[in-house]
Amino acid sequence: NGIKLLQIFEDEWRDKREICESMILHRLGMDHHRCKTWSTQVVELNTSEQRSFFDSTHIAGYVPSKITWGLKDRQGNITAALSLRAPRNGKKYDGYLEVARYSTAIATSVPGGLSKLIKQAKGWCIQNGYHGIMTYVDRRVGEGNGYKSVGFSFVGSTIVDYWYTDNQLRYDRFKFRAKDGKSERQIATEARVSRIYGCGSYTYFMDMK
Repeated sequence: NGIKLLQIFEDEWRDKREICESMILHRLGMDHHRCKTWSTQVVELNTSEQRSFFDSTHIAGYVPSKITWGLKDRQGNITAALSLRAPRNGKKYDGYLEVARYSTAIATSVPGGLSKLIKQAKGWCIQNGYHGIMTYVDRRVGEGNGYKSVGFSFVGSTIVDYWYTDNQLRYDRFKFRAKDGKSERQIATEARVSRIYGCGSYTYFMDMK
């Protein structure tokens, strides 16, 4: 029916309202600002810059990475950034790097920004002997069309993911993993937390050529 869904958790709306609103504006084509990508410069970002930018623009926040690039405008502002890390499933994706984060500045459209950063990442990966780049697209918030447009290929979907919640905060499921002879469900029950489900992810690959 041509309907696109966006799933936002209560804690995200409460604690990251500005990011959520920016995501909605972008999907409606109503970004407040438009960046001329041709006038930006690709620069490697230090850890402080990465943390500050992703914590303020990405729904999942900052994560450590192997390398991160940003697009800076003529005033020195970061308008978009992309980070690469070793894949979470290193054995399965040996020789690849994973796009850990990509985001743009709040309420800002950066046409061609992902393409410019992926071109930089691809060149760096080839120079350093990597076979390719892969990424997961959270189906709660996206479909991966941007990655397809810059040369990534869809390869599959993961199973539905989940967290635990005490109705105030959301916790990673690994916080309640089985141990000491108790199952994950037993540990979660004792902690008085319940499961809350996401939508899983799409997986995309780009091989180096």
